[in-house]
Amino acid sequence: MERVCWFTLASSFGDISAVLVSLKQRRKKVAKEIDLDEVNLTAEAVAAWTEMVGRVALVLAQMKRMGREIPEIPIERARVEDDRTLTVYVNMPGVLNISMSIPADQWVWRDPNKRH
Repeated sequence: MERVCWFTLASSFGDISAVLVSLKQRRKKVAKEIDLDEVNLTAEAVAAWTEMVGRVALVLAQMKRMGREIPEIPIERARVEDDRTLTVYVNMPGVLNISMSIPADQWVWRDPNKRH
């Protein structure tokens, strides 16, 4: 989520009520996190993600050889952005965060009735 300085917002809007309205609107714009299992990706999108994850695995292996403790890698997550691109990501706090944007025409919901 985007971090916002209260002072900057207050000086932009002039009063606290406008700041609160702005913050509520920003919160609504934050895309909902979903399980990657909820969508189907094209073969091209899967290949691109797999290639990127492979490169990251090499970096993590090198870090481990250098004595860095690497925590268990969490499962991939995704979020649908306002423009319908899908952002697939893995966050490993203190180690690394990776993400990739998948164009709207490269993925679909597994359940056609589901729309976020």
